[in-house]
Amino acid sequence: MYRAGILKDDLSNTVLIYGIQAFLQDGTRHSGIDGFYRMREPLQCTLQMLYRLDRVCGGEDVYVVENPAVFAVLVSRYPEKAFVCTNGQLRLSVLILLDLLSRESRLHYAGDFDPEGLGIAQRLKDRYGSRLELWEYKPEYYLRARSAENLPEGMISPERMKKLDKLRDAELVKSGIESLERRNGVGWSRIL
Repeated sequence: MYRAGILKDDLSNTVLIYGIQAFLQDGTRHSGIDGFYRMREPLQCTLQMLYRLDRVCGGEDVYVVENPAVFAVLVSRYPEKAFVCTNGQLRLSVLILLDLLSRESRLHYAGDFDPEGLGIAQRLKDRYGSRLELWEYKPEYYLRARSAENLPEGMISPERMKKLDKLRDAELVKSGIESLERRNGVGWSRIL
């Protein structure tokens, strides 16, 4: 429907961006997006806005995160870089933006270490291949963040753990399974 020009939910289907430049089909800058770019402010882009774009660039590297709080910290600490926040979902607006960005930029993705977050990373890796690098998917980072926030060990249900069967990327498998094994206190083979 998007490719045919029949937009569904084109205003509430959004993606959060920072440090991104956008050009219309006639080659001119999108003046609204350009204003946020020049002011170094984040912008919530709608699918309607993205539909009109021909080219989007964020420099050589664009950093994509799942969590808005992480996005806010990164924007504050690294104002010269380009960031995208998926808000935990791979909505059409996110995919359209990343499709455009991946033409000129290398994407770096960091998301949650839970089965659903690892699944999102795998879907992005499948879609963008070598144009997307997994960023900071290391078990020690997960464990450090968990202990710093005093998160309970708790079990992840076998149904949720089964989602890990869909992981094919070696780095995701290693990081995700090691992290979740430590969290659950059991070996992967004992969960299956």
